[in-house]
Amino acid sequence: MKRGLLVICLLLVLLSIHAQGLRFRGNSFPIADRTSYTVFRDLTPTFAGRLSISFDLQVNEHQTGYILRIKNDEKGKIFNLSYEHVQGSILFKINEEGKNNLISASLDWNKTSERKWQKIALDFDLQQDSLYFTVNQDKHRAGGMDLPDKWTPKIYFGRSDHMVDVPSFAIRNLLIRDAKQEYLFPLREVSGAEVYTDQGKLAGTVGNPVWLINDFYYWSFKQQFESTTTVACANYNDRTQEVLFLTPDSLHIYNTRTGVVSSGGYTSPCPISFDLGTNFIDKSRNRIYVYDPYMDQADGKIACLDLSTRTWHCSMTSPFERQIHHHAGYFDEAKDRYTLFGGFGNRRYSDDFFSYSPLNNHWEKLSFTGDPLYPRYFVSMGHNPVDSLLYIFGGMGNESGDQYVGRVYFYDLYQVDVEKHTIRKLWEIPWEKEDVVPVRGMVMVDHEYFYTLCYPESLSASRLKLYRFSLKDGSHEILGDSIPIRSDKIKTNANLYYDAETEELCALIQEFDNEDKGSVLKVYTLSFPPVSKDGLDAMEHITGQGGERGMLWWVWIVLLLAGALAVIVAVIDLFWIKRRNRAKSRRQMVKTNKVGRERWASNEQSDSSQTSPSSPESPNPSVELPAVPAPVLNGRLEERKNAIYLFGEFTVKDRDGKDISYMFSTQLRQLFVLILHASFRDGISSQQLSEVFWPDKSEEKVKNSRGVALNHLRRTLSELDGVSLVFEKKMFRIIFEEDCYCDYVDCMRMLHENDPARDRNDFMRIIARGKFLKTMDSPLLDACKEQVEYTIEAALTLEIQQCFAEQQYHATLLLAEAIFHIDPVNELAFRYQLLSLARMKKHDEARKKYLQFAVEYKKNMGEEYPKSYFELLNDADYQK
Repeated sequence: MKRGLLVICLLLVLLSIHAQGLRFRGNSFPIADRTSYTVFRDLTPTFAGRLSISFDLQVNEHQTGYILRIKNDEKGKIFNLSYEHVQGSILFKINEEGKNNLISASLDWNKTSERKWQKIALDFDLQQDSLYFTVNQDKHRAGGMDLPDKWTPKIYFGRSDHMVDVPSFAIRNLLIRDAKQEYLFPLREVSGAEVYTDQGKLAGTVGNPVWLINDFYYWSFKQQFESTTTVACANYNDRTQEVLFLTPDSLHIYNTRTGVVSSGGYTSPCPISFDLGTNFIDKSRNRIYVYDPYMDQADGKIACLDLSTRTWHCSMTSPFERQIHHHAGYFDEAKDRYTLFGGFGNRRYSDDFFSYSPLNNHWEKLSFTGDPLYPRYFVSMGHNPVDSLLYIFGGMGNESGDQYVGRVYFYDLYQVDVEKHTIRKLWEIPWEKEDVVPVRGMVMVDHEYFYTLCYPESLSASRLKLYRFSLKDGSHEILGDSIPIRSDKIKTNANLYYDAETEELCALIQEFDNEDKGSVLKVYTLSFPPVSKDGLDAMEHITGQGGERGMLWWVWIVLLLAGALAVIVAVIDLFWIKRRNRAKSRRQMVKTNKVGRERWASNEQSDSSQTSPSSPESPNPSVELPAVPAPVLNGRLEERKNAIYLFGEFTVKDRDGKDISYMFSTQLRQLFVLILHASFRDGISSQQLSEVFWPDKSEEKVKNSRGVALNHLRRTLSELDGVSLVFEKKMFRIIFEEDCYCDYVDCMRMLHENDPARDRNDFMRIIARGKFLKTMDSPLLDACKEQVEYTIEAALTLEIQQCFAEQQYHATLLLAEAIFHIDPVNELAFRYQLLSLARMKKHDEARKKYLQFAVEYKKNMGEEYPKSYFELLNDADYQK
């Protein structure tokens, strides 16, 4: 077994421990879309003497309905478990269906968080003719049940037969047993309709499932607030599970636990005007403090809002000498002290520490000894509950603090003892990836790691990614999916919080408009602990298809030990192998780029029957490609309703505009892309699909797996209008109608018509989203990606020359970035990028781009870039 696979196996073990469960769609969905789970479909076990059913249950406060039904055909009886919310309590009922109530169990809702898991157990004593029902530690009994000595039960969760009244709930760790046998269902599936035991036996099926493991990878969008004319501020209170969104005249509260939004004014006017909206929460006093570090006006003060009475109080004038954008801060309840560090203003980076005490109503500038902590902004700060010390990570700035000296990105961690006034540098790590900055908030749950969101702030349409760093040495990995952020304005900010009550991460993203006053706040949550893409993909591979997926407990132990021994060596090996392969492939791309440009320029078109993996496939002229205009918002591509985007981040918006990308598992995305790509020719056959996705399975298993996957794709596509999966002439194809937009289809239409210049704006906005299938790395898609990139790069090469000749320098820069998505060492794009910046008098940025390209060139090609900056600018061939 390869060392890299051992690492994946280690991830699988950790993943199976933390992330599992099945969520049921309830009454808020149409009946046909509600979840139904048949526990025993392929297995028909018989239980003797006892039938015990236990599981963890997560319920919703505001819904009622049936959770579980158990049929006893021997006696003609049906028992059900129902749930309802009654005057501050949650009420469980065990009923003999159609006859009478057997047991009622009530719990105080105020003591039972909606997001906490309840321990549920139904124990049928077949010998004593009794039923024991347990909720957590609360146990109830019903006798005289008239139960059989042996029972072959039919067990259903959620929608079943005529019982369609289903609350929204989730289950995990389902265990069904008697004295001699047991069936454990971890419910750790990633996708699909088949449910397996922990031993890998196919047992049951589920309709319309929502697998909880995806909540540990995909961020869930929860709520949005908007302030159009004034600056607003936002924060999260993990004690009440509330997001606070404040403007100078109103307070809006969103409860992440219940989903309830409330809004209202204040009982006294706000005494200050908001400029940055920086703030912190004092949870013990139930107050939020809003401050602006510096204002030209005399009202640059800190003000306090009592959240209980909604009354404002003005505390004091801020002592800051200048504005400090993107500083970091933390309020220590135990020490009753708010500490902030860093920031940027008046063309200077800050390395100052300030402390504010609500009790004494006093700001103090702090001094420290120890390791130097250079001036910076875009910096992250967190508090470690283990040692009660502050930690500061990353940012950008320089040693002098003078903006004109230039800025560097920091990837270092410092430990700050505010009591002893000491700073200790823990580590600094090399960074060979795209430069990023962290958000203000740092989450520290234990003594091993910290979590923060990072993003390349220099990009307008950027994405936040969750990083987990080791406190010991800075080793790190990306966990979860990314979150979009528009980072045009300096006041735009994001923050990260952890809620131990709900076991979730909460991200707040506040994007400001062009006037730096109006803003939009978006709220996202992610189940904790988060998982990586490799872990999710590996779990799907193990649990996604076929009965052989289950592994015995001893296999997991062996894999865990082997993975622990090999993890360090494997990571090193994978890093160097990937780097060598990347350099090799880039050398080959440099050789073939010229050929691709010449093919495009000469309008060579080859018949689809003559295509090969090394040449782009021509779209079939018979395929109808809708010419749907791409709407634009502030110069960027707006994600419209009823649309599928394959450039950049894989994104799907349903007919109502809701992001349903999470409904497409890794396999479902691959299946959709391959069928769509083949649809530009004649489609793809069942045999071809089987050879790609299930090459080592028997025909019987392949037929079942293929049918499940295709039905799942059809159901998921039904969330949109105007797109469908069809089977015609023994071939599968994806058909788009005009009311459904797909950027890939629109792009292929432009390229097929051989005149992208006619649709230049739309073409550029499509490719500006990012690389084609940017986040979908799979050997199954390599040929498809190569063909699309090959064709697009040839078109971009012509476009960049045309735009530069027309003195459209902004467009030239956009086209250069698009080419770099495909070939990061494309010299043609690089030269036009430099010349455009020079023509725009942006010489500093041009020099920076030169240095970045030289570094990238050496990393990919293994040698120094041979031409100097001035040599490129004076190249007569490109100055024409």
